[in-house]
Amino acid sequence: PYWHATYWNNTSLSGAPVHRQTVDRIDHNWGYGAPHPAVAVDRFSARWTRIVDLPAGAYRFTATGDDGIRVYVNGRAIIDEWQVQSAQTFTVEYTLPAGHHQFIVEYFEQTGVAVARFSWSPVTPAPHRST
Repeated sequence: PYWHATYWNNTSLSGAPVHRQTVDRIDHNWGYGAPHPAVAVDRFSARWTRIVDLPAGAYRFTATGDDGIRVYVNGRAIIDEWQVQSAQTFTVEYTLPAGHHQFIVEYFEQTGVAVARFSWSPVTPAPHRST
């Protein structure tokens, strides 16, 4: 149930990573700091990867980024907000078959405050009302 996190000292997720770690969730507000002493406080990027086993159904995916954030499910971009921005939250509903699914969250920090958050939950069907 862990995310494999990789960090780079550039905004393009390129070259040799400067740090790797395992985290239990993506819920970070580093303020004007960095995820780790090896990571620069500005102009860094991160990628979190995880395999999740889910029942079939519709899911609500929510990502918050200051600055850019992208979410991929099974290789398909479902949230792509890769730009310099203050903290913004993006939500999308996406239906998945039962089974294993790869989630990848990518993030970059330009300057200032660094925030990266991601979560998902099943979409609760509307209650049935008889007339």
